[in-house]
Amino acid sequence: MWDLLYPDLESFVVAVVKGQPVALARLVQVFGLIQVKKMAGVQVLKKYPEYKKHIHPALRSSSEALWQLYQVPMSN
Repeated sequence: MWDLLYPDLESFVVAVVKGQPVALARLVQVFGLIQVKKMAGVQVLKKYPEYKKHIHPALRSSSEALWQLYQVPMSN
């Protein structure tokens, strides 16, 4: 818990499960959008606009591009 936002791992996990924006941002920052979607579910994509401002700008650009791809409807 390098940034001391959460006192321990359990608090961080609870925050992720609850979909708290800062917790989701930290997880995406470390593991990437696709991996975190596998870990925390579709809430990661749905809440992206809420938490993207908490992702470091250098990492935000790649996650933003992936998120936009998920917003495009698939054609048959």
